[in-house]
Amino acid sequence: MSARPGGCGGPDIYVTRLDHDGWRDPQNLGCSINSAAGEASPSLFTDDAGHSVLYFSSTRPGGFEAGGTDSDIYFSVEFGPAQLAPGLNTANEDTRPNVRKDGLEVVFDSTRAGGFSALPDIWTATRASDTAGWSAPIHLDAPINTVASESRASLSWDGLTMVFGSTRPGSELAPDGVTISNDVYVVTREP
Repeated sequence: MSARPGGCGGPDIYVTRLDHDGWRDPQNLGCSINSAAGEASPSLFTDDAGHSVLYFSSTRPGGFEAGGTDSDIYFSVEFGPAQLAPGLNTANEDTRPNVRKDGLEVVFDSTRAGGFSALPDIWTATRASDTAGWSAPIHLDAPINTVASESRASLSWDGLTMVFGSTRPGSELAPDGVTISNDVYVVTREP
């Protein structure tokens, strides 16, 4: 994401490709995906029909709660118009989705009810096929979530490893010597 000039408003999502000469110039994904608000955390996978499906979060108006200014999770098929992701959003912050390579699981952070505090926690939802609706999101219990902030979860391609950030006790202090860093943690699960 970038707030460079020539975008649609706030921070926008761009794409670039690697070819034999190096990285191409970044291209804005356009104002049917981006908005005058802020977009963040793109997560792309290819569905069973071969379509590119992009999930991301946005603070655009018209999200889950009419008139709300919170972040919601959206998706786009073949880089078409952004659509609110059914079943993943609340009137709270729902942000930074990361979809597993097969499109059957998503992790994201949220301040919705049911977490350990008012800070973001990591939630997950699954589905039976990449065109089915998402299950009700599930809060990931301790030791993944704590009363500190957990965010920016990312799943490995096989879905067995998750990397995320946390400000839990034991995290390093930021350079100011006071603020707790958002350190990187890794968890794995059995196949």
